[in-house]
Amino acid sequence: MKVLTVARHVATISRNKCMKIWKKQRRQSNPECFILELPPKLIILISESLDPASRAVFSQTCSLLYTILRVAGKVPTGAELPRSQYIEYLSLLSRDLPAVWLCEVCAALHPISKRDTPTRPQDMTCPLGWNEWRNRAYLKHRSCRLDKRLVDLDHRHVQLALKYARTWPLKYRTYLRHLTAPYHDTDFDTHVYPQIQRSILHAQYSAFPRIVAGANGGLRFLLLSVWRYHNKADEATTLEDMGDLKICPHLAFYPNFPPQSEWPICAVGKAINAVLRAPDAGSEVRGSCARCTTDFSVRVCRGRRDYVELRAWQDLGPETSPLDLAWRVHTRTDSEFLDYRPPCFMPWTPVLHHDPGSVRRLYEASPDPKSGCPGEDVVLPRPVRKRKEKQQQKLKQIPH
Repeated sequence: MKVLTVARHVATISRNKCMKIWKKQRRQSNPECFILELPPKLIILISESLDPASRAVFSQTCSLLYTILRVAGKVPTGAELPRSQYIEYLSLLSRDLPAVWLCEVCAALHPISKRDTPTRPQDMTCPLGWNEWRNRAYLKHRSCRLDKRLVDLDHRHVQLALKYARTWPLKYRTYLRHLTAPYHDTDFDTHVYPQIQRSILHAQYSAFPRIVAGANGGLRFLLLSVWRYHNKADEATTLEDMGDLKICPHLAFYPNFPPQSEWPICAVGKAINAVLRAPDAGSEVRGSCARCTTDFSVRVCRGRRDYVELRAWQDLGPETSPLDLAWRVHTRTDSEFLDYRPPCFMPWTPVLHHDPGSVRRLYEASPDPKSGCPGEDVVLPRPVRKRKEKQQQKLKQIPH
């Protein structure tokens, strides 16, 4: 009887017959696979230490393991897994499938589109379409991960980049370069919250993705974001002139909202005020988020034209499912709200602590000259106002 027939009629197979099948298949299996030399009871004990999603993938390693675990009733089907475990199961399967990506909204694997990049997320292949997908993925919270003005870096982009960097397939190397290409906005809108206003300062924004090896040797996706606010002629820059910005779900500054020292969300605003009041040119103030893997720094650069530079280093996590905490701490959810009682003023979102400054050190320890951001020196495009072109581009993205 074949292994597939054994799996289909597992309920009628006796224990003695199962042992005979296992002994016969073990002789035919790869002699270098030491786990198959273990007794079935030990293999079952090993599987019991795994979560249901990992156990289902473990059972698909070979036909002999599937027979042992299926007879013992240790292989859950997709219908038996809860949604969270089923998404984790699909995430594990997709690691070895370069032509698909995991959709956390549909809980399914979709074929990739090489046109789907952080600069063109609307080219995604989810049957729901881009607008409906982002409404569901981010629970209608402004239909974006963090801020619509920032690069549209979704979970599928991070995981596909990590997958291709790990497997290095020739067919997808060009797509990998597009997924990790720098993003530039030479005319960044500074005032959008609580209402859209004309920018007071000319600002520019750039994002530099980078894939590095973590402490355990696994690949991680890091992102460096840089904002530069160019000073007005013969006028001192203030925090109100810089408008509003949210560098992570837990750190932000807003116009006409003075940062309070006892409110953690105002750490960026306090750092900006400290730099603007510092007498020494080029002084830098560093900080980090207490709830996610984000480090930041603020400095004033003097030269032909002074500007305030804000940087944020973020660790978006390893190659895991979209429900992993390493990714979730960098997204806003519908259940997010603020506690206005000092010293909280903090969104009740998941927390992932890290060593302050560790994300920045990891990013700068792995310089990549091809990314256009080799370590400390950040090279941004020449600031050019493109109001007319920018408005036309926004009109094209509005669904009719």
